[in-house]
Amino acid sequence: MAGVTLLRLKKEMEMIEKDPPPGCSAWAAGDSVHELEAVIQGADDTPYAKGCFRLRITVPQRYPFEPPKVHFVTPIYHPNIDSAGRICLDILNMPDGNGKGAWKPSLNLKTVLLSIRLLMSEPNPDDGLMVDITHEYIHNRALFERTAVERTRLHATEEAAAAAAAAAEPEASEPPAAATAASGGAAASSSHDGAAAPPAEAEDDARKKPRLE
Repeated sequence: MAGVTLLRLKKEMEMIEKDPPPGCSAWAAGDSVHELEAVIQGADDTPYAKGCFRLRITVPQRYPFEPPKVHFVTPIYHPNIDSAGRICLDILNMPDGNGKGAWKPSLNLKTVLLSIRLLMSEPNPDDGLMVDITHEYIHNRALFERTAVERTRLHATEEAAAAAAAAAEPEASEPPAAATAASGGAAASSSHDGAAAPPAEAEDDARKKPRLE
């Protein structure tokens, strides 16, 4: 089974590299071929336009007979994606007999990425994962879109990436408190020693002064 999975994954990743799906990219995350990273760009004319959303994909050992596990790393304001990045999408689940799951071995990672991008553009309020956002999407679309645009600006744009990078940079290093205290202590000790033992020049001057009888 592992051999089938590896061959399938290799073929699919080559396909994504040579002919990437619109607005999507994916690559191996580290040494394991079962852990992937992906980026989906928000489509134009949606609240997610100009946003780049990072995802994490875990491919199970039984792939393609089991669906990949996918979640958003970048926060997104969406009825079908929760605050932990979990996605409510039928093809990411095995059929359960109740019409909820729609995964089948003929699907692939390219299809998964395109389906998620489509879900971003066309939320499914009939299968909402976030109750409050789903209600807002149905009953106050303008407010939903304004909030989604603002969250995209805060989390998924170049401006957000630059802010995150700046926050991650270490501040100008200051001497540790212990080192500062030690330095201060050494200086104090030096000063104390100087007071107890006057310089040789001072002793010479004292010897040169005539004694008063």
